[in-house]
Formats: sequence, structure tokens, C-alpha cells
Amino acid sequence: MKYYYVTAQGTSAGPESMEALCAMTATGAVSLGTMIVPVGGEDWTPLARLLRFYYNDISGATLGPVPFSEINRLHEVGALTAEAWVLEEGGTEWKPLSAVLAAGGVVVTARPTQPPAVVRTATGAYRPPAAGKTAGVAAATDPYAAPRTSASVTRVVRRQTTGGLNRLQYFLLSIGLSVVFYGALWLILGVSMKSLFDSAAVDAETVGTATESLMKRNLVIMVLLYLMVLGVSVIMMVQRLRNIGWPWYYLFFILVPLLNIWFGFALVGYPPGYARHRRFDTATKAILAVMILLFIAGIALFAFMAPRLQEAVKEKAREERAAGQVQTVVAGLQQYSMQHDGQLPSQSAGLRALVTGGILTDESVLADPWGENLLYRIPAVRSQDKYDVFSKGKDLKAGTADDIGNWGTAK
Repeated sequence: MKYYYVTAQGTSAGPESMEALCAMTATGAVSLGTMIVPVGGEDWTPLARLLRFYYNDISGATLGPVPFSEINRLHEVGALTAEAWVLEEGGTEWKPLSAVLAAGGVVVTARPTQPPAVVRTATGAYRPPAAGKTAGVAAATDPYAAPRTSASVTRVVRRQTTGGLNRLQYFLLSIGLSVVFYGALWLILGVSMKSLFDSAAVDAETVGTATESLMKRNLVIMVLLYLMVLGVSVIMMVQRLRNIGWPWYYLFFILVPLLNIWFGFALVGYPPGYARHRRFDTATKAILAVMILLFIAGIALFAFMAPRLQEAVKEKAREERAAGQVQTVVAGLQQYSMQHDGQLPSQSAGLRALVTGGILTDESVLADPWGENLLYRIPAVRSQDKYDVFSKGKDLKAGTADDIGNWGTAK
């Protein structure tokens, strides 16, 4: 959603997004008290009322972000005093609560004479920052000036750090770990296989046995390598979860189908401190958009390739079936030759002589998978035997490269 806003000269400008307005507060172009209205709306309201804020509780810990209405409620019940420090989400300067409330059009109330239990500590009631730390705070007439002293501000901002691995560090380390793992695997197997095939003691007949022995010898090394990479991956994911603000046991989501897809995206795309502020930044949205586009592209590619792959598989099955039929007919011809003193069926009698002679009981074996009859040619043209038995193949043309026959197979 975009908003119009009132400039310092009293004119309206915009529309701008809320993110842009927040950025403009840092440059002074707008303030928390600037009146804004959504596009198409009629009610003007201070910018502060539409923002969310972090605040310091009585122990000095930073909480939030919470909406303006919650900040005001905490002040009304005495949980926050007018001197408490607050920071708008996305902002860089901490401000006294009185300034923020004034910017939002709220009259700052006096501190209750008896603060409720929630604002009491082990040493007594909550006390405002010492005078030395608030001397730099501007008066309420200038509510947007940050404190000039940085002692208290530095302490609070340090509490905002999330630690762990951010998404760029996690991504780069994941790429590096994959390169190391597959590089080491290639090196182990490559060197071993080279030594195997360079050995004069290994010939073509024993290469299978030697390869199996090689895999067994390297199995321990590969298992240790895998466990090492797995351990490093777990440490990286735990550190990434810490950066997001989630507990370590969220790691088990990777074992849950479908949820592991979301978990993988969270590790790569979620911004630091997401568990606290619950907002996607521009980088997260861009990563999500790229992943969605890749998913759509994958589906489109699958939809395009699946019929072709399916047809290729079917065609391969037809070719294997035709080769099997040729071998069946060749075996029948050899039996025919033994029964007829070495004689073969004439060209005119063809392969049906095997059916009429009772050698082949299933006449369908003489028709290839493309619906054409197997061809019989005597004397042979392509085979080393006395005859050719072949299928015309997919193109249904004899004498082409896709013919499937007994070339070199009949003995």
C-alpha cells in the first residue's frame, strides 16, 4: 500500500510505500508526526500510529516490535514511563517515549503514583535513565532528535544483534562444503580407479571383481567423509537458526516431507531476527520469487520432457522386444535346419515355414512391435550366417540404420 504525506511546506506529496517513508525519516524529509493518508483513503493520521516499535523494559532488555497502540497501552498502565527509550522498526535512532507519543497525537500522562507489579524490580520501582545519560535528549518541542550521548544507545543496539550465520554466509559455506565433499569423493575414487586400470594384473574379465574390492576398501573413508560433512552441515544449520531467532530443535523439520521444502527456503532466504520482527525484506522476497520461478520452470520443463522421455522409453522397449523376436526366429531356423538335414526354408516359403512345421507355436512372434512382419532373406546380405532375419525398425524401411537383425548374432 502507498501513502500521500504532508511536506514541511504544507503541500501533499507521494504516493510512497511505507518502507520509503521510514527511510525518509532518517533523512529528515518526514517525521513521526507527519500526516499521511493511504491512496484512496480519506482519514489523515500521524505516521507514528502506523509503525511498530522496539522498547526497553525495566531490565534493559529490548522487546518488540509492537504497534503504536501497544506502546501507548503500556504507557497508560505504567509499564513504560515517558522517559523509556523506543525505536521504530527499520529506524536507527532511539527516541524517548514521550516524543513518539507526542508525534502520534497522544497526550503524555503523568507517571502513576503506585506502579503496577510488572514494572517493579528486585531493587524497587523502575527508574528513568540517569541524568548523565539523558542530558543529550532534546526537549519535547523537538521530539525527533536522538540522544547525543551514545552510552545507553550502544548498549541497547548491541542487544539487537542476532549472531549465527546470516543467509549469505550460510549460502557461501554450503556451496564451499559441497565443492569440498564432491571434490574429495572424486579424488578418492579417481585416483583409486586410475591405479586399478593401470595395473597389469587386472584384465577385462576381472575388472568387475577388482572394482567391487576397491569400493570396499574405500568404504570407510567415504563414510567418514560423509559423516564429517553431515556434522558440519548440522552446525551450519543450527547457527543459521540462531540467526533467524529459532530454537535449535527446528532442525528436525528437515525430516518432515513438504515441511522440509519450507525449512530449506527459510535457511536460505529468511532475514536475520525474523522470529522477532516477522517481516520479509527485499532480499527474502527476491529469493522467494526466484525459487517460485525455478519451480514453475521445472514443472514446465517436466511437462515438456515427460512425453518425450516416455516415448523414448517405449521405443527402447520396442527395440528390445524386436531383438528378442529376432533371436527367437533364429533359434527356430537352427532347429529347422537340424530337422531338415541342414536345409533352410526357401525365400518363397519364408518364416511361415517355422509355423507350419510346428517349430513356432505363436505366429505373433513373426510380427515386430511396429506392426510389420519380420523379414527373411536368403542368402544373407548383412549377417555372417546364411540368412538375414530382421525388423525394419521404427522408420518401417528396410536397409536403414535402425534395422534390427541377426547381424553377427547368429552362429
